[in-house]
Amino acid sequence: MLISLKAGDYIYKVKEKPDGVFLIHTGTVEILSNTGLLLGELNVGELFGEISELLSERRSVTARAKTNCTLMLIESSTLEKKLDSCDAAIKGILRSLALRLSETDRKYEKIWDELQIYKSIKNK
Repeated sequence: MLISLKAGDYIYKVKEKPDGVFLIHTGTVEILSNTGLLLGELNVGELFGEISELLSERRSVTARAKTNCTLMLIESSTLEKKLDSCDAAIKGILRSLALRLSETDRKYEKIWDELQIYKSIKNK
């Protein structure tokens, strides 16, 4: 299913239940932490939203259209069928990578928050 979004539209927000993963056909998407820290920008051909799906967790980040975008939604049921048909070792590797990336995002956000506290103290 193709979805068209305008710049500034939210694709999903932190804590929402995942309903699939997204493939960018046109435009740019921003990935934001739960405090609004820009974690990355994704472009045409890139996939996002997979972490929550692979870990069976609620969204840990927010995705927002930076520009007008066209996205393909790959629904959870479709992804589940594809994962069920692949080798268990591959599923394990994907889950491991998803856990590592999720943990890296949390650490990055913590360091950023600490830096902002340090900067606010230094400027006084």
